[in-house]
Order: sequence, then structure tokens, then C-alpha cells
Amino acid sequence: DRCMDDKDACWTTPTAGSVLPNGKVYKQDSPAAKFVESVYDLRDGEVDFVRCYRSLKESNYKGWNCVDLDHTRKGPRLSYEHCKRISLAYE
Repeated sequence: DRCMDDKDACWTTPTAGSVLPNGKVYKQDSPAAKFVESVYDLRDGEVDFVRCYRSLKESNYKGWNCVDLDHTRKGPRLSYEHCKRISLAYE
């Protein structure tokens, strides 16, 4: 079985420590803070999901695909709506 785990991203250097919604704190210069600060809500990063998914379709990819978001910057509803638009473009 094949499985992909997607996130939208844009390289972002933290200007302060990162605080997750659950209260966990990552120091500003830690790899975890750099990762967390570089993950964006769907369509707000630099990943061209529509192009990626069309390419997968053309290559007859048959595995699972999970669009993943550790936390949302703009809220879960907007992230869901963006995910829906992206998935419709893949059909």
C-alpha cells in the first residue's frame, strides 16, 4: 500500500518561540519551531496541490492521500473549505 501525507508550507524563520494550541512551546532556534512556523493552512503556502494531484492522477497513483494540518492559522472551517476545493480539482 502507498500513502502520502501532505502539508502546505513556506519556509519561515521563527522570530520568537512557537506556542502550539495545546500549550507546548518550542524554542525559537529549534528545528521543531522552524517546522511549525513553516506549515501553513492549505493554499496559504507555496505547494501547488492542484498541479501535484493532477500529476498523481496522470501517473495512475492508487494509494491513500492524507492532507494533514497540525494546527490551523485561520481556523478549521477555512482549512476544510480549501481542502474540498483542492480535492475537487483532483477529480
